[in-house]
Amino acid sequence: MCRKNEDDVTSHDGRTIENGMTFRIENVGRRDVSCVSLADGSRWEIPREFLETGCEAGYACTVHRCQGMTVDRCAVLFPSDANTPCNLQYVAGSRGKEENHFYYACPDEEQRKIRHQLSGVETDPKAIAMSRMKASLLNHPDAATATETLERERTDRMNLKRLMCEHDYAAGLISGPHLNAMLARRHDPKTVDKITRSPSYEWLRGVWSRAYMTDAKRAFAIIGQPLDPDRLKGRRLDRDQLVGKIARIARVLHPDRMDDTTYRIDMDVSRDSEQARYVTEILERSDIPYALADTLDGKAITIDVDHSCIPAVKTILDGLCQPVKGFDQSLFPQWRELRREEGRILKENPGMRGQSRPVEPDWAATIAGRLNAGLLDRVNGTVHEEWCAGVIPRIRASRHGSELDIVRQNERLIELKVGELVRDAQASNQPWTGRILEASADDPTLFRDVVVYRAMWQVDEEDDPLGERPPTSSGRQEQHWANLDGRINHTDGVVNPGRRHRPSAGRDMSAINHAEETSTRPEETTAWQPSRRPSDKPRNGLRI
Repeated sequence: MCRKNEDDVTSHDGRTIENGMTFRIENVGRRDVSCVSLADGSRWEIPREFLETGCEAGYACTVHRCQGMTVDRCAVLFPSDANTPCNLQYVAGSRGKEENHFYYACPDEEQRKIRHQLSGVETDPKAIAMSRMKASLLNHPDAATATETLERERTDRMNLKRLMCEHDYAAGLISGPHLNAMLARRHDPKTVDKITRSPSYEWLRGVWSRAYMTDAKRAFAIIGQPLDPDRLKGRRLDRDQLVGKIARIARVLHPDRMDDTTYRIDMDVSRDSEQARYVTEILERSDIPYALADTLDGKAITIDVDHSCIPAVKTILDGLCQPVKGFDQSLFPQWRELRREEGRILKENPGMRGQSRPVEPDWAATIAGRLNAGLLDRVNGTVHEEWCAGVIPRIRASRHGSELDIVRQNERLIELKVGELVRDAQASNQPWTGRILEASADDPTLFRDVVVYRAMWQVDEEDDPLGERPPTSSGRQEQHWANLDGRINHTDGVVNPGRRHRPSAGRDMSAINHAEETSTRPEETTAWQPSRRPSDKPRNGLRI
C-alpha cells in the first residue's frame, strides 16, 4: 500500500503513484518490483528504494479506507477496546464477495477476570464476542454520531458505582498482604488457606480496605470471629443420608452425552482415607464413570472423569466440604481451575445451571458479609468530612507503588463525579433540593450525601429526596436510607443497632480482650496504615 504521492513513479500508461493505492507484488528484481494495481489491474514498476520508504505491507486497512473496495474474502478484526457502531461493521463485513468473517478480540485472562469482578461481565472469549456482536448489531440499530458515542462511553466510564468497584479492587491489591497477616493472627493456617482459596477473596480484599480504614479495631474483631462448620445450624445427616442426598443431586447433573475427553482431578489424600472413600462411593452411586490411581509415593490419588461430568463431580465435592471433617478445597491443588471449567460448562448449558445443587463454601464471602453488616453498612450516609467525597475512606500506605497511584487517580475521579452530580442537582431546581438546602445550614455535607444516595440507588423522585423507605430485605440500602433520614429529620438513623455483649457465667472473655489489645499494637512491618480515629467516637448518634 502506497503511503505518499510521488511524481517520479509512474505506471506503464504514464499515471503517477498516489497515496492510498494498493498493489499485488508479482516479481521482485534488483532495482524494481513488478506490481499490479488492485483497483484497475494496471501494471507498475516500482523502485525498491521507494517501496521501502513510501509503501508498507497492505495486509490490512481501516474500515474507512476499505469503503468501496471489493475482495474475494474479507476478515474483519475488532480490537478488544473498540466500540465500533453497527454502520461501520456493516461496511467492513460486506467487502468480500465469497466470504466475510468477523473476529472480536478480547482482553487477556487476567483482565477478563478483573472486569468480571468489577462489573460481572462474561469471561468466556466466545461469549464476549457474541455479546459484542449482538450489542452492536441488534441493541443499537440507531446510528450514533462520534460525539454521541464518546459521550455514551464517558457516561459508562464515570458511573459512580463502577468507580467505587474499581477503587475497591485497586485498594484490595494493596490491602491483600495485610489482610492475610491479620487473618493469620486469629485463625490457623488451614483456615487462612480456605479463605484465600474462596471464590470471593478478591471481594473480601476490597471490603477489608474500606473496613480497616473506617474502624481498625472493630474490623479486626469481626474477622477474628470463628468460622467453624460444626457451628452450622440445622440437623446433621449421617453418612448414608449424606451420600444418598448428594448422589441424587449429582445424577440430575449427569450429562446426556459424554465428550470422550478425560479430565484429571488430583486429590492430596491416600486411597484408604475417609475423604477418598466418600468421593468414590458417591461417584459409583451417581453412575459417573471414573478411574482411580495412586501417585508414586502413595500419598495422593488422581481421579479421571469425562470432561462433561465436571459439574456433577464439582457438586459432589461442594456437598462434602462442610459436613465431612477434614474435607475442604485445600485437598485439591487445581481447585480454581476446576471451578473455572465448571463455570464454562454451565454457561453453555443454562438448563444445568438452574438445577438445585450444593454451594461451594465461600469463607471469604462470609467474612465480607460480616464486615458489611457489622461495620460498613452502618456508616453509609453518616458524616465523613475526611473521606473521598464522603463516599469511601481514603487509603493510606507507607510504600508508594503503582497500585496506590491507581487508587489516588480513582479517588480523584470519584470526587469529580460527585461534584458533577451535585452541580447537576442544584441546576435541576427539583422540589427536593430546596428542602435539603435548608437542612444543610447545620449540616454542610448533607446535600452532597443525598445526591450520592440518589445516584447509587437510582432514586429519581422529584419531591422526596430519598424516595420511599427500602424494604428490610435490601439491607445495605435500608441502613443508608435510615442514616440520611436521621440527619434530615434529626432522629436516630440506626436500623439494627445490634446486641450488646454481656459477660455471662462461665464465659471466657479472653478472646475478645485479646482482639482489642492486639488491634492497638503498632504495626511496623506492614505498609497498611489504619485510620487514627478512635473506635468509640460517636457519629450522629451512631456508635461503632
